[in-house]
Amino acid sequence: YYTRSLFIPDLPGYVKCEKALNSLLQLHLPRLQKYLESLGCLTAILSPWLHCLFAYPNIDPKITFYIWDLFLVKDFSIFLKVAFMICLVHVEKFIASDFIEIVEFCKSNDFLNESIIRACMYTKMNEAILKDCQSLFDGSLPISSEQREDTADASFNVYDIIQDIANDERQ
Repeated sequence: YYTRSLFIPDLPGYVKCEKALNSLLQLHLPRLQKYLESLGCLTAILSPWLHCLFAYPNIDPKITFYIWDLFLVKDFSIFLKVAFMICLVHVEKFIASDFIEIVEFCKSNDFLNESIIRACMYTKMNEAILKDCQSLFDGSLPISSEQREDTADASFNVYDIIQDIANDERQ
């Protein structure tokens, strides 16, 4: 449920994550951020990573499981940390490449390895920027009208229960 905002119309969760990664790049890797912005390719590389949560065929399943373990133990911001670390490790390669080369590299087997994931655990990043992406849950985003109608006559409302759980987690 927490990743739902990555997939609903207007992609509010994805937009939030892209802005956060852009802010991290601007703060820590301004030359790369400007270069990616000039090419307009941040979306082209970030979207596949987030929309499949680093679980697509060219990524070693062990690495995907490692990322997901961290996600389940920590929070959603691990995906942004991984994306940032990929950019940090490959900054020179990205800057020396054009749009197509960057996108192709990010689809290759060479862009992600276990040491990048381990580095996420020990690298300090601006927590204020990551905070918005730790939980993409947004109670103001409605469940589809069909789901609302299905739960309206029930003795309990699933949406209200999810809201209560999210409110408890925030406190």
